[in-house]
Amino acid sequence: MAKPVQALLGGVLGLGLAQGAARAEGGPYVNLGIGVNFREQSDLMLRGATADQGRRFGLGPQGRLGFSGGGLVALGSAGWSFGAVRAEAEFSYRTNDVASVALAGFPGRAAFSGSSDTYAAMANLVWQPATLRFDLGVPVTPHLGFGLGHAWTAYREIIMRTRSAGIGTYGVDGRFAWQAIAGLSWDLASLRPGLSLTTEYRYFSVPDQQVKFGAQVGRHGFRDGTLGATNHNHALVIGLRYQFWSMPAPAAPR
Repeated sequence: MAKPVQALLGGVLGLGLAQGAARAEGGPYVNLGIGVNFREQSDLMLRGATADQGRRFGLGPQGRLGFSGGGLVALGSAGWSFGAVRAEAEFSYRTNDVASVALAGFPGRAAFSGSSDTYAAMANLVWQPATLRFDLGVPVTPHLGFGLGHAWTAYREIIMRTRSAGIGTYGVDGRFAWQAIAGLSWDLASLRPGLSLTTEYRYFSVPDQQVKFGAQVGRHGFRDGTLGATNHNHALVIGLRYQFWSMPAPAAPR
């Protein structure tokens, strides 16, 4: 009888240790991050009736919108860790200043100004297996993530103008968005249990956007034109994540 009892006690003890470890890894968390965002050059295309109007003014159907250097990206998220997998809701903000605007057929050498601001609400799944953890003075765990959501972009007074002509954007466009995440989590439990530093690369994309604009060429002009635009971004983000209910996993019996 002694051996079965010992086996039963051992099984219960092992289950308790496993549950303790799960508590150490699982539960709710919050994350804040800030970094630099690089937006790719956007391809522009006049669409629908706007293309016909543009032709009457000598404007071609295609153009390009360039952005200067790195802009700001800031994000916050809250979620639940299930151990190796995390599920979270995220809100983010990205902004970039315009560096160049070109539209086929626009007369003269144009001056330009404006910026692009994108707000997004995303649902992410992140894979962070403890088996890939390594040591760099502190425990470091790689993670990969993927997110789907909705993004709203304001092309804030992007204006291209000469003495005789001008084009300006206005309004906010909301569209489907997706992102991919790759990064490292640096365990700072020595400072506070549950605290981690995160360093990440993020690719964020709004595959197809509609931009409202108006144009004036000489004495003729129109409003409510439609430009199709691409919105692809690369970001480097540093952040802090705090895991609630975090506690050291119980040591295994010797």
